[in-house]
Amino acid sequence: MATGACGIDCSCCALHISGACGTCGPGNSDLGAQKLAVQRKLLGAGCPILECAALNRIPCCLADCAQFPCENFGKGPYPYSEGFLSMQKRRREMAAKAPGSKMSVPDEHWEELAKKDLFLLCADAVAEPWKERDGAGVSGLSLSMFGQKVVVDMENRTVLRARQGGLAPVTSPLFILCLLVYLLNVTPRVPTGKLVSVQDLKEAHFFTGPHALPLDRIAGRFGKDPAAFKRNAAKLCGEPLPMADQAFTFQPFVKIPVAVLLWTADEEFPARSLILFDETISRQLPADAIWALSMLTTEKLCADE
Repeated sequence: MATGACGIDCSCCALHISGACGTCGPGNSDLGAQKLAVQRKLLGAGCPILECAALNRIPCCLADCAQFPCENFGKGPYPYSEGFLSMQKRRREMAAKAPGSKMSVPDEHWEELAKKDLFLLCADAVAEPWKERDGAGVSGLSLSMFGQKVVVDMENRTVLRARQGGLAPVTSPLFILCLLVYLLNVTPRVPTGKLVSVQDLKEAHFFTGPHALPLDRIAGRFGKDPAAFKRNAAKLCGEPLPMADQAFTFQPFVKIPVAVLLWTADEEFPARSLILFDETISRQLPADAIWALSMLTTEKLCADE
């Protein structure tokens, strides 16, 4: 395929047609990986757009990335003009606000999950096979998220969670996406207990601009109300940590601990927060999933319910 991850169609370029320049190919392709290898060898680093697309297994940024246009395009000077990027951002924001528009869970995630060996997956994800009813065959798995039982019904492509003695459907696309991506990427590796920030990860460059962690939201919500921070953390089965003014470790997944640190506001300094992860997280999740998990943890922590 001659269309690169950035969206440029090399098949209509004379340089490509004459053989003077090769295409990068989609971000999730072997061609893209080969192009990056050549760029790193000759230039010392790959194109940041292709690097990001390859890291997150995105074929084409314009079509497949919800964060387009991100700062990788804004840094310029190519492939797109500032005017084109501004138009894209404006129209995408308008579309997102249109009645009935919402985040969706790709069918491909469910299809990929169905191909996995369920019992090996349960072993890797610290989960258990689940039957919809007594006597029925195994149709999914159950695991713990934030200390609560969650069921993935792969046969019906639904996610359920324990509520009032039964199971209720999960309606949050962010919740479902984080869960499915975890199941698709989890490995036998176990946490080491060493906490690091995203700046310590090899994908640190990803967590800037539109992918910055929601630290201001946490600090703004709890910076002057540490009692609410402690109360909400308890609802998510958070375990206290001897760090910052207050800190808790959460387990959105048993193998993916997430720590949230809070320094409360005083007369001298404003409130601030920090999110830390086990050092193995980048071996369990791609960068965009780490960001999404941070958003989910923050959303649940800041909820008033």
